[in-house]
Amino acid sequence: MKKRYLLCAVLCIALSSVHAQTEKGNNFIGGSISYSRTTITPAGSQNVTTSVGNYFNVSPKFGHFIKKNLAIGLSLAYVDNKNSSETNYVNGSTSVVSSLNTKERNFSVGPIIRYYIDVVDKFKFFGQGSLGIGVGKSSQITPASAIDFMMLKYKYTTYNASANPGFAFFPTKKLAFEFSFPLFSYNNQDMKADSANPYSQPYKAESFSFGLNTFVPSIGANFHF
Repeated sequence: MKKRYLLCAVLCIALSSVHAQTEKGNNFIGGSISYSRTTITPAGSQNVTTSVGNYFNVSPKFGHFIKKNLAIGLSLAYVDNKNSSETNYVNGSTSVVSSLNTKERNFSVGPIIRYYIDVVDKFKFFGQGSLGIGVGKSSQITPASAIDFMMLKYKYTTYNASANPGFAFFPTKKLAFEFSFPLFSYNNQDMKADSANPYSQPYKAESFSFGLNTFVPSIGANFHF
């Protein structure tokens, strides 16, 4: 009988330690990274464009649980985005190759809100919403080997919002590993022209996407205390 009581006590302590990670008053600190690569290779060789794109994002964050399973906090983000393309134009016996390289880097900061749902022991589902404002630089370069050499540089302010669902695995009381996908994202960029280049003009860029994107997953880890 004593062994049964002891076993029940051990199980209760173990279960309470799992749920205590997201109790009111607790905190977490950590971050996530994501990477994607896109390659387009046409089957033909005339009047076609080949391109390669690389996207990298790292996002440290801090959160405080204002009630059980509900946390608010702050997130930082760094984005590095590079794309290169090459187009082969053919007109009769004339063939011209035009290339374009673009680079973009930005930093942003903003609030986050996250809610956890218990699934099974050590596993939780979560949804996170975030807002951000940041600054960045971008450049567009047409190499000298192409039709015309040109370099355009921009500085911009960016505003963004996103919603990301995911799963968290708690191997210990204080550590969680996460895997998430973007579900909703909105981005608005206010581009400022390069005053040293007459071809550089100010403009605004806006993008919106909705739908679970499994091609841009994020993995991360958080320390709970």
